[in-house]
Amino acid sequence: MILRITDDVYFVGSGALGMNTTDPFDCNIYLIDGGDELAILDSGSGMGVEKVLSNVENLGYLIDQIKYLILGSSLFTVETIFSFS
Repeated sequence: MILRITDDVYFVGSGALGMNTTDPFDCNIYLIDGGDELAILDSGSGMGVEKVLSNVENLGYLIDQIKYLILGSSLFTVETIFSFS
């Protein structure tokens, strides 16, 4: 499930405590469109990366456009968080 929040912000993932659209351990994950560059707000658990990236592509964006990852908090290691790159 992908939801448009504003003109430039999309909901692209969520775990069991949210809408349960990606991995059950994911937080709510948002895509921010900054024009030529994109940002992901919170990365999720790192276990549902393929679905999150698929959601980004389904919006018509290229994965290479993601230039920023804004982290809230995580119980996982940095290696897990950045495993999609």
